Amino acid sequence: IRYSRTGSSNTETTTSGTTHTISGLVAFVEYSVEVAAMTVNGTGTFSIPVVQVSGEDVPSAPRSLMVDQITDTTATLSWMPPNPTNGIITQYELQYRRVGGGAEFTPLQPLNTALTRTVTGLTSNTEYRFRVRAYTTAGPGPYVDDDDEVRVRTIIATPTNVRATVSTPRSIEVTWDASSSFGVTGYIISYSTTASYTSGGNVTVNDGSATS
Repeated sequence: IRYSRTGSSNTETTTSGTTHTISGLVAFVEYSVEVAAMTVNGTGTFSIPVVQVSGEDVPSAPRSLMVDQITDTTATLSWMPPNPTNGIITQYELQYRRVGGGAEFTPLQPLNTALTRTVTGLTSNTEYRFRVRAYTTAGPGPYVDDDDEVRVRTIIATPTNVRATVSTPRSIEVTWDASSSFGVTGYIISYSTTASYTSGGNVTVNDGSATS
């Protein structure tokens, strides 16, 4: 029996029967197989090659998991396919959890073959961990290595409903609805004219208003 991966050198093995299992192959790779008969006088002509793709195995871990965009309540992540895939990728499973407090990983549903996903419903100003794994028909492969897991903090929620009214000829009163983020200790107000830009300082008011 003579076999080889497409484009590689041949490997030969012998058997006395008419059935033989070739083992130790690489998953999901095309192999060419030929058979010839042997006698004490030598080896005959090899058969016409038969081409067969080896079976699927679980994939290796996806590569290059990264955060593409982060807001106060969402995170968009992307990654590259495993190499080797060891089969046809049927779906990816992206999981996430809050850091600390013993939170468990939650898979993002539904699972699909997209290489980018957006997680919604996150809590602002909170650190999360993300990991991903791939599936073939043989089952799920490993998650990305611990070193490749992504940790990221959602941004602080922006104050809303900002309003400005004239207070005096040289001042305006600014009011807003408080940020929904936990742990806010104050606000920074930035203001400018058309000719210059001036940054305010930390405003540690609790009622959502300030006068400049």
